[in-house]
Amino acid sequence: MLIRTISLGIGVLAAIVGAQLPEVMQQYKQRLGGAVDEVAAIVDRFDRDAAANNMSRGDALAQLRVNGDDLVRRRGIDMELNIQRLSELRQQRDDMSGDYLSRAVSFLGDADRPLLDETLKDYQPAIPTTGEGFISALVGLVAGWGIIHLLAWPFRRRRARDSYGRT
Repeated sequence: MLIRTISLGIGVLAAIVGAQLPEVMQQYKQRLGGAVDEVAAIVDRFDRDAAANNMSRGDALAQLRVNGDDLVRRRGIDMELNIQRLSELRQQRDDMSGDYLSRAVSFLGDADRPLLDETLKDYQPAIPTTGEGFISALVGLVAGWGIIHLLAWPFRRRRARDSYGRT
């Protein structure tokens, strides 16, 4: 009886925690959109500057790479990193636009760490009222309940074996 009570309590707690996943993902997705917009603006300014000097992006980056001035070279490296980051953020934004399961898998496996850290820093728990929130809560409930039952299984077998030996 005690194990049932504990497993139900842990299951309910896991349901509450699990139900937060859609809300965290939503807030993360909003930050992701803002990050894409900001990095895209930086890359677009660079591309306009390159075009104003009759250069392609690749030509401008190559010129920055071979420049004798260390500051200019570092700005070129920084721009290459911005271009790469923009590509990664856009890919993640695309991955986060699918169905709930694919979004959750993408989020849990490939979240941008700095962006996720900032999201979690500002995150405030919410009661999800969507189907996704209900599904996440249900998965959390079953997982929490199941884990406790699995952990208690050896003790239940021993107790059952001991009670059979006494009669």
